[in-house]
Amino acid sequence: MNSDTRIEVEEIAKRVGAIISCPECSHYDIFADDHKADRKVYAEAIIRAKDGNTPGFSGVALPKAILVVKGVLDNTPRQCPGCGNSAG
Repeated sequence: MNSDTRIEVEEIAKRVGAIISCPECSHYDIFADDHKADRKVYAEAIIRAKDGNTPGFSGVALPKAILVVKGVLDNTPRQCPGCGNSAG
């Protein structure tokens, strides 16, 4: 996985609300369990991959970009490792 692409996807996910700071303790990022936000992450990553010239996505094929988004969302903790809270 291209680490630049992963970092960009994580930033997109945080900006659109798919990954949030734990609402209980604020010490860790957790999965927001927000399907609309998840779709926004995929949509933005697809647009950036199709463009091919945006930071983190240069030379990244569309299927690879989709796999990176899936990996980021799937690997974000569902429960806060600090306090055990979950967003959903």
